[in-house]
Amino acid sequence: MSQALLVSDHDVLNDIYTVNLKVYVATNVTIQTNLEDALKILELSPNFDIVITTSTLGDIDSAAKIQEFLIDKKLDIPLVVIGDKSAVSNAPGLVTLPANYNVQHFLRTIAKVLEIKAKDMADLEVPEFYPVPLRLFKRMSEVDFNVYYRISKSHLDSEYVKIMEKGSAIGDIFNKYYEDGVKNL
Repeated sequence: MSQALLVSDHDVLNDIYTVNLKVYVATNVTIQTNLEDALKILELSPNFDIVITTSTLGDIDSAAKIQEFLIDKKLDIPLVVIGDKSAVSNAPGLVTLPANYNVQHFLRTIAKVLEIKAKDMADLEVPEFYPVPLRLFKRMSEVDFNVYYRISKSHLDSEYVKIMEKGSAIGDIFNKYYEDGVKNL
């Protein structure tokens, strides 16, 4: 399984990319929300297959700083930049993606950088149920998939209860789960 470092302070983007990278590209994601921590983790554990960063974190040109760090430390890790606000966005030899929510384009690009073929992606065993962070639902007007709630019967056994059908409008149902401290559905 590939390892990715995602450097972004955008919680929703982090959730969307993490879920999709794990499910469709078999990539584990480590998230760092600030540049200092991202550079520390690269220093301590430079075993990432790819680094993905937003072009900036606040006023900091995170992409340029990460690229400089990778070059200085002679780390041969591909860098993908999301957005064009960095001094290095669209630089030769660097992959830059638009700062939008086109997840399909994002996944195709990451798969290409990681040299994962479409056949490999199609052959992945996608679990029947996959946890989706509850906060992702806050920005949706309707769900694009059936939504289930997991009830643990024991450490090894769970039951999944459907709480929403694909295409259903999002209502107050998620408030109940949020108030109960549920993090994923």
